Amino acid sequence: MKKYYPPIESRNTDELILIVHSDGNWQKKAIQLAQKELEKRGFDKAKIDKRYAEIEKKEHQLWLIELAHRKTESYSTFDQIYMTFFCYRELFFDWSLKKEGYLLKHKQRKRSLFIGFGLYLLFIIWASQGAGKIEKERIQEIDRIAREDTLRLTRINWTSKYRFDESKFEKNCSSSWLLSVKKNNLEHDFNLIIYKDNKPILDIDGFAGITKNGLEMILSSVNLNKTDMVFSNYDKLFEFVVERNDTTVYWDKLKPLEITEIHNGYKYFSKAH
Repeated sequence: MKKYYPPIESRNTDELILIVHSDGNWQKKAIQLAQKELEKRGFDKAKIDKRYAEIEKKEHQLWLIELAHRKTESYSTFDQIYMTFFCYRELFFDWSLKKEGYLLKHKQRKRSLFIGFGLYLLFIIWASQGAGKIEKERIQEIDRIAREDTLRLTRINWTSKYRFDESKFEKNCSSSWLLSVKKNNLEHDFNLIIYKDNKPILDIDGFAGITKNGLEMILSSVNLNKTDMVFSNYDKLFEFVVERNDTTVYWDKLKPLEITEIHNGYKYFSKAH
């Protein structure tokens, strides 16, 4: 025989009546035991039903009192501040407050979430505008420096003739390079002729792009080409740079035409007289 704790016979009369009217919440055996115990205590079906109606009425009255209390129950100030600043956490909890009768708490929660997400949105807008302003100022400063550099560079005039003679460094070499540079408005044009055994083997025209320290020689045409090299328009030939009062050439496309390696691989032009 199944035993119940506490035993059915030890329970008070109201508990037994609730077991009898449990609508399937209790086992059939427990309901039968409760009915027998009530009969021992002098409760027939009429008395049981009358007392159950009284219990239900009392519980209903208590429930109405509970609902009235829930309507005005409030979050503490700390809880509301917490929900405001940690609103993203609150999204996953307490969505049934209104259904459960906590009307004031429901309103306070909605208000805290609204204020919290509003503050986060304002912060994001402020941060993005601040970052955009900083980036704009940075770009303006770069543009200002670039304009100043451009103006400074455009004032430079490289017009002259420059010569490099291989024979000054190598007795067996008979090559020489003659570079003519002429300023043309804000740019420079150049002509480069390379001689070998006093005969021109390469005659190049082009324009010079101004760099921070010098000129970047860009090919525009080849008038005479007796080498095996193949050129294309806008090839970068070499960079003509002034460093520590020396005129240095950093080779690009023309590097294969170097005859000797001088001064760490760089050729130095001097002004032709």
